[in-house]
Amino acid sequence: MNGSEVTAKQLELRKSYKSLMICGKALIAFGAWTALRVILTLLMGNFNIRTFVEANTQALDITEDVTVDMVIIILFVIVLLVCLIAFLFNYIAGRGAYKEGKTRKKGIVYIIVTVSLLFGTGYSIISSFLPEKETETPAAETQENQDTLIYVGENGEFMKDSGSLLMDLTQLFLCADILYSVYKARKLSKELGEDAA
Repeated sequence: MNGSEVTAKQLELRKSYKSLMICGKALIAFGAWTALRVILTLLMGNFNIRTFVEANTQALDITEDVTVDMVIIILFVIVLLVCLIAFLFNYIAGRGAYKEGKTRKKGIVYIIVTVSLLFGTGYSIISSFLPEKETETPAAETQENQDTLIYVGENGEFMKDSGSLLMDLTQLFLCADILYSVYKARKLSKELGEDAA
């Protein structure tokens, strides 16, 4: 390798490490925002936990011994735990990427978590486009759905929450960028003889 090739590779290596740091921070912030958004939606959204429990009192088998408030608290705790686990995945992946970008210290756990986030998010995006089970839909409603801007699936349902899709796409991009940057950084670091444990 001549001097200009080495310089170009060193520049690419710095870009890869910087990308790891930026995407790592973004993934942590994104995980926190997603968890917060889910919790706020359940507390203050149009269809919150209380509305769900009150609408499904019989299906949830609520008796006099178990009050509606008890069921709401239990469901809220379960949602909090799920949000915490989801945030931890984002935190582990983001922190590992940031750490490798800043200190050049390699890790494997965050790469495994990032891959699982990538596949999970990809599955979520694909499943939002899959048609749901056939249900009885009035002809007028079907026609209205077909006239909307976004039409998904053969069953005539349109995408109701494009914000959720946008968030999934953002997370997918962040995970893919982390994996690409770590691959590129490790490859360049090996070529330049800067391979540190």
